[in-house]
Amino acid sequence: MIPQHLSLSNFLSYRECELDFAGIHTACICGTNGAGKSSLLEALTWVLWGKSRAESDDDMIRRGTTEARVDLTFACEGQSFRIIRTRQLNKSSTLEFQVGDGEGAFRTLTRASIRVTQEAINEVLKMDYDTFINSAYLRQGRADEFTIKRPAERKEVLIEILGLNRYEQLCEKSKEQEKYFTTRVQLLKESLQRSKAALAERAAVEATRLTATNDLDILRTEQQQLQERLEVLTARALHRERLQQHLERLAEQFKQATGVHQRIQAQYERQHKQVQELEILLQQENQIAQGVQRYQQLHALEANLSERGSKHQALSVRIQELDRELAQERHNLELQLSRHQSRLEQLKQQRLEAQTLLVEAPKIEHALAELARAREVSASYDKRQREAFPRLNEKDQLEKQLHAQHCELTAQIGVFEQQVRKLQQDLSKRAFLEQTFIQVNEKVEILEKKRVYQQRVTEKGLERNGFEAKLRASQQQLLKEQLALIDKMQLLGNSGVECPLCGGPLDEAHRVVLTTEQEHQKAELEDQLVLLSHQISAAEHEVRVLRQEYQELTRELEHLPRLLQQQAQLRQQLSALDESSGQNLHLRTQVQTLKHQLDRADFGHELRGQLASVLQEIQLIAYDEKDHAMARSELDRWRWAESRAEALERARRQSAQLEVDIPPVALAVETLERQLQGAFGEPLRTQLQALTEQVRGLGYEAQQ
Repeated sequence: MIPQHLSLSNFLSYRECELDFAGIHTACICGTNGAGKSSLLEALTWVLWGKSRAESDDDMIRRGTTEARVDLTFACEGQSFRIIRTRQLNKSSTLEFQVGDGEGAFRTLTRASIRVTQEAINEVLKMDYDTFINSAYLRQGRADEFTIKRPAERKEVLIEILGLNRYEQLCEKSKEQEKYFTTRVQLLKESLQRSKAALAERAAVEATRLTATNDLDILRTEQQQLQERLEVLTARALHRERLQQHLERLAEQFKQATGVHQRIQAQYERQHKQVQELEILLQQENQIAQGVQRYQQLHALEANLSERGSKHQALSVRIQELDRELAQERHNLELQLSRHQSRLEQLKQQRLEAQTLLVEAPKIEHALAELARAREVSASYDKRQREAFPRLNEKDQLEKQLHAQHCELTAQIGVFEQQVRKLQQDLSKRAFLEQTFIQVNEKVEILEKKRVYQQRVTEKGLERNGFEAKLRASQQQLLKEQLALIDKMQLLGNSGVECPLCGGPLDEAHRVVLTTEQEHQKAELEDQLVLLSHQISAAEHEVRVLRQEYQELTRELEHLPRLLQQQAQLRQQLSALDESSGQNLHLRTQVQTLKHQLDRADFGHELRGQLASVLQEIQLIAYDEKDHAMARSELDRWRWAESRAEALERARRQSAQLEVDIPPVALAVETLERQLQGAFGEPLRTQLQALTEQVRGLGYEAQQ
């Protein structure tokens, strides 16, 4: 993998950064502590594998921002690739994987999920994160990353670096193929066995087929007989079905005849009931005749009363209309009177206000004179202000520049003092760090000794395992010799056995001698087997003790990588504190220098000279902002006289007009009051009286 271009956005200490690796074969990145050297390398590991020294991806985001982004373009095996990884605060990451098309553009290789896309990237890079940090990249403070790993982990890293996992993959594939073909062969063998068994049973199957043919002929004959019987039964069932249908039709005719009889019976009962009602009505003939006569009398009386009621209603409606017209005429007069009275009051109020304003005429004329004088004074100050305005602006600008320089020096002092306090806090931790470093060193030395001792325990265990294996091999050999000896002794017990040495006949004396020797050999073998059993038991116990001791040492040595990392971090922190001590002294000197400049006002000399010249010119113009403000205040104090003078002139004109408008309105009010007190609407009153007399003459009563 050869990097070509790296772009960072809000990643760790970088806000925006771009690196172009074109034309670079070997590069060295140098700078002070905290300058961001390792951040560039962490950006490479984060964009490629999504892993870095931070505890979480949110720690990758620059403080004060919400999103980090790293864009890397690299070449691998003659092909260009591009990876873009982004992370939003408190949200999930996004990953894009692209490949170059040879014309400067890229097409996507991003998969359905980040995990699958990462697997595609690892496939292109031919390594994962752990392999990278143990081979091509030694992380800061983790140079011993490879050495502190367990043997199995170191083996995996070496396999990844050398590409040996390819052979493991091929081995797995060959095992799968072997398993498949083995299963296939087994299935074919089973099929072949079934075919052979079927061929062996062919004669029996042929005999069965002949028997089945004979049985089939018998069954066909029986089927023919059953078919003929079925036809006879079908004809009988058809005749029975026709009889059943005829019976259902007769039942339906009987049901209809029953319904006709019920309807005739109901009709007879209704007619009989009507005859009874008519007989009762004929018995009441005289009462009905008297009722008809009374009804005719009441009908004639009701017609007469209805005619008089219509006339009475018409006269009442007309009377109500005349009452409404009379009331409307009175209301109109009262309304005219109210309007004229309101108009008269309004005119009188306007005359009173005009007279009140005319009384203030001397005061308003005096205020107009004061207003004219104030305007002259304000105009004089306005003229001097226009002359002094450019100088005042220049004065303000110079004072702002001097204030800005003062603030800048003050801010520098604050920044330096804050840095001094921070460095002082860091330096105050030195004693604690040194003590911690000594304690960690002591623990590391103890664990290093235990690791050496563990290696010796391992060697001792391997040696004891080898010794135990030799003892067991000797035991097996002795057991074989013991069995062979037992066989020989059994042969000696048989009669007619030849001598195992000379091949001649074996007499009784010779048999006794051989038997005694073999028993002696058997006893020696048994003693040797007992001794070996004790030695094997002792070796097993020793191996168990060594294995237990090895496990205890392994548990203790699990803390060694963490302690080594802590040791490297403490060493780095102490080194940084040594540098901070020199920086602290330098910053204190700068703070004292800046405070001395502020106390003596030893800054902005050119600006101070310009300010003094401008102040002298302003003094010659003799312009005072306070006096100008007082003049404007005096002008505003008398400005009311203008509006009051206009109102005074309007009051004079209005007073003359009111003297003309008031008399006609007062005369109209007096006329309307007399009309309301006297008679009005005389024709309406006459008509109303005549209609009332007509109503009395009718003599109509609504209750009757």
